[in-house]
Amino acid sequence: MRLDILKNIQAEKEITNAIILTHNIDFIFIQTVVLSAFRKCGHPSLTIFADAQCAFDTFSQQMPILDGLGTRYRVVPVAMKPGFRFHPKAILLSGQNSATLFVGSGNLTFGGWRENAEVWIHYQTQIDGTGPFAAFKKYLYEVIKLISLPDTIKAEIEEAFDQSTRGWAKFLSDSADLLGKAGAGPSLLELYAQIFGNETADHLIICCPYFDEEAEAIKLIAQKTKALRTTIYLQPERTNLLQHARESLGSNITLVPVSFFHQNKDGESREAFLHAKFIAIEKANRVHIFAGSANCSNAALIIPGAAGNAELVCVQEMSLDEFHQKYINELVELQGEFKLKNEHPDIQTTEKSWPVKILAARCEGRSLVVTYNAPEGFELSLCQVDDTSLPFSFVSPHKIILTVEILPHVIVLQGKINNNIVRSQIAWIDIETQLRSTARYRSLFDNIRTRITPSEWGIGAWNEILVIFCKNLEYMPPCSISGLTTKTDNEKKNTEPFEFTAEDVFSNSYNKPSLTKWQLPLFSSSDHRTQSLQQLMLRWFGLPITDDDANNDDTIHEPPDDDSDDEDDDGGDRPIPIKTKKKTSEHTITERDCRRALQLVNTVTNTMINQKYLLARTPAQLATDISIVSALFRVGYREEWIDDNVFFSATQKIWSALFFTTEIDPSCGVIEYRFKISDSPKDFVEQMQSATLSAALVAWSLAASDKTVSPENSRFNLASVLAVARLPWLWEGGMYNDIAREIAALVCISERSSDNQKELLESYNKRWTDLRRRGESISRLEKAIEKLTPAEICNQIRQNDLMKGEILWQGSAGFCVVTEKCKRQDKANVNVLRLQGKKGDGDFKASYTIPIKSLLDPEVVPLTEVFGIEQRKVLDIFLSELSTGFA
Repeated sequence: MRLDILKNIQAEKEITNAIILTHNIDFIFIQTVVLSAFRKCGHPSLTIFADAQCAFDTFSQQMPILDGLGTRYRVVPVAMKPGFRFHPKAILLSGQNSATLFVGSGNLTFGGWRENAEVWIHYQTQIDGTGPFAAFKKYLYEVIKLISLPDTIKAEIEEAFDQSTRGWAKFLSDSADLLGKAGAGPSLLELYAQIFGNETADHLIICCPYFDEEAEAIKLIAQKTKALRTTIYLQPERTNLLQHARESLGSNITLVPVSFFHQNKDGESREAFLHAKFIAIEKANRVHIFAGSANCSNAALIIPGAAGNAELVCVQEMSLDEFHQKYINELVELQGEFKLKNEHPDIQTTEKSWPVKILAARCEGRSLVVTYNAPEGFELSLCQVDDTSLPFSFVSPHKIILTVEILPHVIVLQGKINNNIVRSQIAWIDIETQLRSTARYRSLFDNIRTRITPSEWGIGAWNEILVIFCKNLEYMPPCSISGLTTKTDNEKKNTEPFEFTAEDVFSNSYNKPSLTKWQLPLFSSSDHRTQSLQQLMLRWFGLPITDDDANNDDTIHEPPDDDSDDEDDDGGDRPIPIKTKKKTSEHTITERDCRRALQLVNTVTNTMINQKYLLARTPAQLATDISIVSALFRVGYREEWIDDNVFFSATQKIWSALFFTTEIDPSCGVIEYRFKISDSPKDFVEQMQSATLSAALVAWSLAASDKTVSPENSRFNLASVLAVARLPWLWEGGMYNDIAREIAALVCISERSSDNQKELLESYNKRWTDLRRRGESISRLEKAIEKLTPAEICNQIRQNDLMKGEILWQGSAGFCVVTEKCKRQDKANVNVLRLQGKKGDGDFKASYTIPIKSLLDPEVVPLTEVFGIEQRKVLDIFLSELSTGFA
């Protein structure tokens, strides 16, 4: 009963999914304490099933100061038949390598998780096997039969038990150790009887705070077990058992007054509410224990079928000595007589009753779907989302759909019953795209927030972020979608792919991408650059920055000592005060740091070129991944944490897989391949395209100085231009000003020093313009020769020598680079470096080689309006620059 749930959660490692069952719920406790604990164990997705009445009552009281509900964590209200409650208490922590399950009596409140005397049974897959987890999964599927819009909730349960990402879940045992009831099936007492049988019990022990008014459940259990004697442990003044009910019990039923005391580190004691609930049946020095959420009442134990409470208990068998050690010895028996109340006090209830009840409100994109219960004759007339009345249409009776333009938070329904106006309760709205972000995304987000700070930032912090980024790339549950988006509201209204025109791209006065407009005061200190990098990456990451994520960057949250006052079982629990301590960091670069950086860059690269990853990632996930790795690689390269060879080798491999060749289709990269096979190419573009991604790609392609001359740099410059040619919509994914602002920000942040920021941005502005013009020129060249083959035009080529670094076009083999100088003669073979198709070097018959420079000759490829003089001039200059680098 002294198990500290919060400390146990924090001690877990790399948890990806958490599922909680509770009767009562305190949103402020979740916001101020629980999310902090979950952040330390891996930022899992958090799905909470709570009693609908309790959840909406508490929400109505706490709503003004809540944050994160419906975005960082999901609360699923579960409504039972009138008069009964959703009452189970459990916590599942699911990771890739193991899982932990707590089943007990504590509500998701400060009292239930920290202060009360609660019973918790703790299961771990490595120790206890998977039987309890199989039983819990089965119980969850019974619970989702009670809720509205269950599909998304089912997907979250499936992810928590997904066999492809969780070794422990591949071979679940048969269900064991748990008994539950959720709106169907036999009563718990019937299930108990199947285990303890018809034999006479030596001793029946009951411990719980609540009973039905006439103590009928006590009598029936004693009768069913044929108990020779019965002991009921209860806490005076903290039980609802009445005096007249006690007097109706037989002489073989004894009430024992007990209490429970916490001790703080100074040895001081304080009494706690005894909220633990268990029934134990002793026979021949062996004890069967049924411990969990169920009180000794008709609603909890006796009523079968759709009526009655939803409950969940654990089944244990142990020796009498072990039972006393684990359960009884922690109770302090009180001396002297005690009296029970003659009647229940007249308690003012805070529960509200609404004639119309919202069951679920879930927003996906611009669509908001709402389901509700209402009496016969109700006519819905108004849907108020936040402070705005929105039009709606019926999907089916009691299910409507609305279109929202901005992120919604709460909703109220209004209508008439017999000409009387009635309103529903205020309900929160689940934002599905944000709720479906994975634990790995949230962990990466938090590491960006906490590690990219002036006191932390350096190669060590950069390496740590790469570690988390690798884990994020490798975690691909089939039923989870990241839900991330980096689009602004303006971008969402401008999602059509951009098409270049001769009038703008090749005009001498063309100057739309103006970086100098966005000069930023970022060079005054490294601290300013670090803070700006953090904010840029958080913004690029696309998850909302909540109060939970916006704590002081140098602060660690710690739970307090157990020195608080008593709390009522289901009352509103107060927030816990937070203690803080500061962190310090060293910036010394060691040889080990450099070796680790190389290893991590290689790991990121190998993951991002893996076909399983490339095909499994959603377009939004892939766009976010590219944006983040772009910023990380560029910063690492400009800070000289990785050198030219590492940067160019890694980025060339990633870009080749993204833009030029894949195992499944050597003729194109994965983005183009997935675009072509998509059921809706337009939707694919819309999900992936953004100003952020365009800016990230441009900044990545321009990371090396324009004064850097090397074969690696030339090859990367060629790859950049070809990528623009193949997928112009990816490089023009938003408004010019939006892209320019993001490029300017990343350039300024990642430059170590600059005497003249304007001059720097003007240089990048020219290189960006050149990149766009060259990409369009290559695209037009490919259109001009798309119906030709090397065999058809090779004899028209008058060029006799192929220089090292010469760029060739070889039809279906794509573009290649000549590795050694040679003659274009019939019998000679030309060694080349391929950019697509077969990996590595290859060769072609010299006489069939097609130098791109020769294709600029109007006698080989005639002048047209599409591919004219201006485009040939652009390519001629570009080819000269490339050949210098390759030579």
